[in-house]
Amino acid sequence: MNLSEKTLYDFRSRIYQYLIKHPEQEDMIFGQFLNLTRIFAKEAGITMKEQRMDSTMFMSNIKKAGRTALAFDVLYRAVKEIPESKLSERLKEVLKPEFKTEMIHKTKPSESENRLELLLELCQEAKEIIENISELKESDEQRILKRFLSEQAYYDEKTKKLKAKDNKSISSDSLQSAYDEDATYRKKGNKAESGYVLNITETCSEENPFQLITDYTVEKNIKSDVELAKERISIVKQNTGCEEIYVDGGYYSEEVVQLAKENKVELHFTDLSGRKPTSIKIAVTEYEIDEETKTITKCPKGIIPIHAGVKNGQTVAHFPKESCEMCELRNQCKVNVGLKVLAQNFKRFARYILEQVKEAALKVPGRSVPILTQ
Repeated sequence: MNLSEKTLYDFRSRIYQYLIKHPEQEDMIFGQFLNLTRIFAKEAGITMKEQRMDSTMFMSNIKKAGRTALAFDVLYRAVKEIPESKLSERLKEVLKPEFKTEMIHKTKPSESENRLELLLELCQEAKEIIENISELKESDEQRILKRFLSEQAYYDEKTKKLKAKDNKSISSDSLQSAYDEDATYRKKGNKAESGYVLNITETCSEENPFQLITDYTVEKNIKSDVELAKERISIVKQNTGCEEIYVDGGYYSEEVVQLAKENKVELHFTDLSGRKPTSIKIAVTEYEIDEETKTITKCPKGIIPIHAGVKNGQTVAHFPKESCEMCELRNQCKVNVGLKVLAQNFKRFARYILEQVKEAALKVPGRSVPILTQ
């Protein structure tokens, strides 16, 4: 049987439109995805026992704009919906092409704050007009205007005018676009985006002839990997019967580990999120650590620390500098030159986050211990 691409597009469109009208119903798009995935896996002999989970941020289909441009977009969208007879002379100017040019493209850096506050004032004026028009009271434009003003401005009692909030006072889940209310702002590493986060789980067994995506979810990008794992692990287990999941260290928390145990899923952590280490480091399990106090008692070469203790969520051990300088494991050891001077000689110290020590204690017979690298 020949299958046209248009058939698939129309089918997907009908499901999407149904979900928009009936948001309380089960997600039929995900249901079809899961049904087809199971059929593909059965036909191709794909095992789902081993899977891996990861997330990535992606931008919303919006233009990245500054606060002034965002204020103009919100204002322009609202003014367009107001009947011309209800518009003031100032708001009528907003619809003219030269208004946008003057407000955004010809604004000097020194003028940006004044322009932003003028736009906020016009937004407030438009909001008051819409509130007096019955058919627009519950409109999207009214809702967006109200949200934008509450997030971006405050009322100054002295001047009796709206003033723009400081950038640091605006939360990451504030409105990013006049045309996409769900997009949020997040900075991950050195990358900042306004949009969403996609979390995907896929098979990863070497026995499989090819791998299949088994689970997905799209959320606001301010949702952390830990939150995503807490929501999806039980779903992946229920839908696919998964027994082992590989994730990076960004998904680690005690709650996630406990949830995996409850669902009889074995978690394997690769490394912490962020920059990868330039060289292989000795695992925390190579150090001798007191089970009760969590302090380091010996290094992998048997050297006893000068001082050891736990502080600010880290187990810290200080070693003699001369012992470390001649050690064959020096380049692999997590030891740094200390900044304090002791008897005119530098001492060296090793730090381990207590979460790593706890994770290392979760040993599984017959399998190497997953270690979160520093």
